Amino acid sequence: HRVARMYLRSAICIREEVFGSVSTEYGEALHVYGVLNQKQDQLVIALRYFRDALHVREKASGHAHESTAASCIAMGEVLVSLGHGEDANIYLLRGINIRESLLGPEDAVVKALKDKWGKLMAASMQYDPVKQGEALPHFSRRSPESFLHGFAHREETRGQSAAASAATT
Repeated sequence: HRVARMYLRSAICIREEVFGSVSTEYGEALHVYGVLNQKQDQLVIALRYFRDALHVREKASGHAHESTAASCIAMGEVLVSLGHGEDANIYLLRGINIRESLLGPEDAVVKALKDKWGKLMAASMQYDPVKQGEALPHFSRRSPESFLHGFAHREETRGQSAAASAATT
């Protein structure tokens, strides 16, 4: 992998120098380097290269191009892996819409991405603050001893209120 990384970095530099910083070739090299990092589970680095590739591809190819959709989809998948579901939804949906407008709704990739996006949306709607560690479940807020102390306190209060009501009658 080290050799591939070295060659891809060289390819990025060469393509930027030969074709310019706004070219489809340079955008493709950035995208491929992002894929390499994604496969090696270096997701933060992959996200950076996908973001750069998307920026270059939008300028070079336009917003409605298949390569732009590929970068959007790759960014969405990395964001899902990093746990940023809301941001991932934006990029996945954008990639789906671009591919669907170019290749039609019957495209196999579009169908698979729509299914993945639907599952991601369903998972994001089932937010549980207890599982996220942001709240305690209701049964863990009081210790068993607190129920005993509360009972004794209620008995004292009940006895005082009965004596007070008996004195008033």
